[in-house]
Amino acid sequence: MSHARTLRSVATNAWRVLADVAAIGLWTVLVTLLALTASWSWLQFYTLLLLGVGCYVVVTTAW
Repeated sequence: MSHARTLRSVATNAWRVLADVAAIGLWTVLVTLLALTASWSWLQFYTLLLLGVGCYVVVTTAW
């Protein structure tokens, strides 16, 4: 494997990790704001949070 190819692979993986962190972070903020404004119970909050993260993982696994 060449040096340029290794660097490209590292950059691509870093971009994917940053995109995943941003998507999960935005989902967490959105669900938190919804839960605070609607006075949800902790069970409703964590259920929706985990369902969203689970759906994200299922959708993005093939990418």
